[in-house]
Amino acid sequence: MTDQVLEVGVEGVVGLPEGVFPDDVHTPGPHPAGPDAIPAGRSGVSAVERLVGLLAETDRIIAETIGLIRHHRHHARGRTATGGLRLDGFLALAAGRTGTDIRRLMRTERTLTRMPAVDAAFAEGQLSWSQTQGIVAATRDLTAAQTTELDDDLAGPLATMPTGADPDAIVATARDWATNILHDTNAERYDPADRAFFRIQPDLLGGAHFSGYDRLESVLTIREAAEAAADRPTIPEAVRADADGQAVPAELQPTTTRQAQLAEGLRRAAATYLAGTSPDATVPRPARPSVSVVIDTTAPHGPIGRLLARWHGGPIPLTRLTTQRILCDPALSTVVVDDTRPGAISDHTGPITSRHYRTLRAVDRGCRMPGCSAPAQHTDAHHLVPRELGGPTCTDNLALFCRSCHTTIHDHDIHAVMDRHTRAVTITLTDGRTFTSTPT
Repeated sequence: MTDQVLEVGVEGVVGLPEGVFPDDVHTPGPHPAGPDAIPAGRSGVSAVERLVGLLAETDRIIAETIGLIRHHRHHARGRTATGGLRLDGFLALAAGRTGTDIRRLMRTERTLTRMPAVDAAFAEGQLSWSQTQGIVAATRDLTAAQTTELDDDLAGPLATMPTGADPDAIVATARDWATNILHDTNAERYDPADRAFFRIQPDLLGGAHFSGYDRLESVLTIREAAEAAADRPTIPEAVRADADGQAVPAELQPTTTRQAQLAEGLRRAAATYLAGTSPDATVPRPARPSVSVVIDTTAPHGPIGRLLARWHGGPIPLTRLTTQRILCDPALSTVVVDDTRPGAISDHTGPITSRHYRTLRAVDRGCRMPGCSAPAQHTDAHHLVPRELGGPTCTDNLALFCRSCHTTIHDHDIHAVMDRHTRAVTITLTDGRTFTSTPT
């Protein structure tokens, strides 16, 4: 579709493409903090100039904020001004800031007290807040004396830094020199990869973001394991067919995005490892979500079940689709409370047992999605008639689907039924098309 230039005037929208009507065109109103909010005395300032000015003003305000934090730390007596709370806790509550935001400010203030040259450059507007944060981050592994040494090294470049210089250059310099300081001080034992870590950050949609740092050889091991367990890259023109020779639509085919294939490969490698360390190692199975059902005996309308999915020590947000998916095969425990006082808790149990999995692996032999060839050890057991609709947990109502296809079924509201005699699974899409797979 080619770009069209639309003119908006008193008479309405003109120059519309054929087939596009005025009601289809959205003309947003002014944002309350946008260009219309510019004071009358500055009406001649362009939006870009105003934007640059606001960012500079933001840097000045943050620099003043850090100065006030320092003043409080050095001059405040007790906690009278903060109602008895520590400053960080008080600011988080009184200013509506997250703990992460406040901790970043406090940590930056403490570091800048040991870096007078960087502190002065930030206070005078020579360094932006983002540049200052980058320099502070470079000192993470340095001692107090080493941080001061780095500040002495940066004093010269800061004094001669020209206006309009590359903003990332001074941060890169600080990072490189911090590494040199560490290496010179600990030449025989320092390795930047000693700070290896792996972090999982849940998001609001029930998924997660992964980040980490490790030695190159460790990263290559992870990469090669993901490559070995992932599906082979598929040819875009290749047409997959079901058991009856019908072409499988794109929405049912395993993803061909290489990054997604590698993510699935890493999950498979982890699932294989977990299966090898489980009490029933003969039945490899993916890790299951841990779900606690909380029953409050004092609820006004009788006992109420509440799902709390525990993951890495904290609850994760649950969308409707996420809830449906994890309830197919969770590790369940029951918590009984009397108002807010815990009364009893059960051990984790699973509605789908290892005996079920052994049977399903023997009869299904792999993912039952038409066109998918994932092996059985990479699959979940899916209730064809959902449990919330009364579907039983028995092999006649269970079929194996790999994690990717299992997610597709829930996300796209795909209907799957099975002939209990032949175990032929028929998939019906929302547009009415049907596809069938039989055990391979």
